[in-house]
Amino acid sequence: MPPQRKFPVRPAIFLAIVVLCTIVAYLPPVRSRISLEEINAQLAALSEIANRSYGPPVFILGAIVLILVQLPGLIPVVVAGLVYGLGEAFLYSIIACSLGVTATFLIARFFLRDYFRPKLAKSFLGHAVERLEGSGILGMCLLRLVLVMTPPMNWMLGATNIKVRDYLIGTIIGLSPVILAVLLVVQKLKSVQSIRDIWQPEVIAAIAVLAALTAAILLVRRKLRANAKTE
Repeated sequence: MPPQRKFPVRPAIFLAIVVLCTIVAYLPPVRSRISLEEINAQLAALSEIANRSYGPPVFILGAIVLILVQLPGLIPVVVAGLVYGLGEAFLYSIIACSLGVTATFLIARFFLRDYFRPKLAKSFLGHAVERLEGSGILGMCLLRLVLVMTPPMNWMLGATNIKVRDYLIGTIIGLSPVILAVLLVVQKLKSVQSIRDIWQPEVIAAIAVLAALTAAILLVRRKLRANAKTE
């Protein structure tokens, strides 16, 4: 009599978590509250809350929740750029984003790795996964530069054997230039009152930083695809 296969309880629970998070993220009240229009309308109230003693912890916790429910992780970065100075905004954003994506990673590791890692090794992704695990911090830096905080990547990396230390350090290093570029643009655009203000040297420099970063990301992505085709 062939051995009976056990029902994959942990992956099933994980799937339920992801479905629940997706449903929450796409609820109309949630979507409307995190739109740029709504954020701009509530900017005064957000600034008042953010600059109180409990503001930074509330911001960090809220950003982690947004990332867990698979909403764009750069939304909290934009909010931070609007309500804090550049230094504070960068510090709180990098802490919040790093903790948020690491939380998804640890959840996925607990529920997925034992079941999916052996299957990944036998799939067409096996070689790529092994290279990522071997490259550690460098691999995570490149992934963050190319894909930033794409929700599926945050979840699925938990199914690999990449070290938590490498994941966290690579995430911090890889996200830092992205977050800084976004904050520079947001900080400078806050002072724009007319079309003429857009052509200030500071604003142009900030936009140029973001454009250069985008070009670098596209170049890295292109090279990774070219290397994958040649192997």
